[in-house]
Amino acid sequence: MDQTANSENERNDNNIVSRERLYEEIWSEPAMHLAEKYGVSGSFLARVCDRLRVPRPRPGYWSKLGAGKAPPRRPLPEAEPGDELQWNPANVPPPPPRAPRTT
Repeated sequence: MDQTANSENERNDNNIVSRERLYEEIWSEPAMHLAEKYGVSGSFLARVCDRLRVPRPRPGYWSKLGAGKAPPRRPLPEAEPGDELQWNPANVPPPPPRAPRTT
């Protein structure tokens, strides 16, 4: 295996996000900021959280947090057999091309 393949594999391994890491990140900063970090949309990140069974802050959480009245975090449920345990943002497919506008 050549050096390029080795470095590509290392990059992919470093990109893998565990349920636990995603849980900590989603409760540490707004989803839109986190989505930008991973190069995905907010709705895509929400679907990833749903797929990994990672609870997200409800709407208004960040405003309440800023006012010192944020509700407590919802706990991360234990993984069940068959649950996905990680996500690799490097494997996100590109968005489909948009149809040209007609005027």
